Amino acid sequence: IALPGGNAAVARELAMRLQSAGTHFEGGALVIDVRPTESGVQITFEDSQGRLRSVLAARCVVALPKLVARIVVNGLSAAQDAAMHQIKYRAYLTANVLIRGEIPSRGYDLYTEPARDLVTDPRRDADLPAFTDLIFANWANWANWADRADRAKEESASGVGVAPNSVLTLYRPLPYSGAEQYLFAPDAAARHRARIEAALAPLLRAWSIAPSRVHDIRQTRLGHAIPIARAGLWSSGALATASAPHAGRVFFCNQDNYANPCFESAAKSAWEACAALKRS
Repeated sequence: IALPGGNAAVARELAMRLQSAGTHFEGGALVIDVRPTESGVQITFEDSQGRLRSVLAARCVVALPKLVARIVVNGLSAAQDAAMHQIKYRAYLTANVLIRGEIPSRGYDLYTEPARDLVTDPRRDADLPAFTDLIFANWANWANWADRADRAKEESASGVGVAPNSVLTLYRPLPYSGAEQYLFAPDAAARHRARIEAALAPLLRAWSIAPSRVHDIRQTRLGHAIPIARAGLWSSGALATASAPHAGRVFFCNQDNYANPCFESAAKSAWEACAALKRS
């Protein structure tokens, strides 16, 4: 599912509703410890000013991926910690190519030629394509492209209005364990951008798009975006054990509750966590 404004719009709407309901909301905080106590849940975090703070809550919902939650949440049982450890993840890179003027969508999603064999060693990262697929972010408006392009020409000739622009979204999964450390290395952003620019150049030429029309390339590096499902993971009970409430006060919600990387999994796990919290 893709919602207007993307996932960021969902987060903004959630924050606005919390604030409008009179709920205290504080963004930009880094939670480093969640610890159930006899009187509640002690949550220690670094606030947006870099100050170390601690609050006591009656209950806590932890929306962290399990590979982070098992480090942050204190006092997990050996069984729950082991179940969380069974969930594996893959790092992911997205790049939005901002292009001046509008280009017609050739389709929703175009795929590049896959690698000849499975790359599982980070030392062979250069053998992977610069991106696996490309989405025309303007695809939903493709049917009206010609009309809007004609209107843009008229606006340009008259000096009134601004020609529409386009976005190409590129995806690059890193299909090996431990890729997070390579994705966030100091030179990673520049290195990935250079590879993307080199791979994108022949496509732009084929579509008669001048390189000067590329306004910017904005990268998002996602260190643990993709939980990986595998045969038997659900039926083994590991996911249920990993996402079970802890100490009757800490509740887990994340797409990895179902080892399925999508908005629907995230939303369902959130509803279930809220229902469990209300019952507690």
